[in-house]
Amino acid sequence: GAVLLHTDRTMLAQVLLNLSLNALQACPRGAGVTLAARRRGGAALVIVEDRGRGLPEDHRERLFSPFFTTRPDGTGLGLTGCRRIARQLGGDVRLYPRRRGGTRAVLSLDTVAASSPTTTTADEGRRCPATTC
Repeated sequence: GAVLLHTDRTMLAQVLLNLSLNALQACPRGAGVTLAARRRGGAALVIVEDRGRGLPEDHRERLFSPFFTTRPDGTGLGLTGCRRIARQLGGDVRLYPRRRGGTRAVLSLDTVAASSPTTTTADEGRRCPATTC
């Protein structure tokens, strides 16, 4: 079933947009990007998968470091920003290599943290409606 999150839509959209753009930029022309949502225990997971070049072993430690980039035109701030926002929302972002090539980005949001000050309560629903994924 659906997972109802009381969270900041703008911040959530920013993380998902950035992870999706990274995935699209990593893919060869014509390859697809897959987005999926799952519930695991007390967390909602949003998964973004690409079939790009993957995660070289020597890059994995630095992926979330400011100014680290593998693209000539990259700033190296996208994943750093994604992790910062995810943590403000009560979650995290992690990257994993896919067995058949490419990368899996997993945004996890703790559904228990839905009552934290950075998210909305039922009374605040008009200002920041719940997001279903």
